[in-house]
Amino acid sequence: MTSPSAPDTQLSLAIDPARPYARLTLGSHVHSGYDLRSGRMQSISRHRAALAFIYAGEAVSGRPGSEPREAVAPREIHRPVAR
Repeated sequence: MTSPSAPDTQLSLAIDPARPYARLTLGSHVHSGYDLRSGRMQSISRHRAALAFIYAGEAVSGRPGSEPREAVAPREIHRPVAR
């Protein structure tokens, strides 16, 4: 038994390359558009989610039998700076 004063700081995670694991990517986009009913500009938030499975380091998503697409790395989120 190990002593509580010497905790294991290394976490090892064994990933089987033949077994896929899931990657969920979340994102939001704010769009400003003119609303004819109110006569004002409106901000609309659109939320997106994408699920991909990682097989041997390659991200795969889409329907079976569809044309394979290259996975795109998630972009950084740019937030407006408060003044």
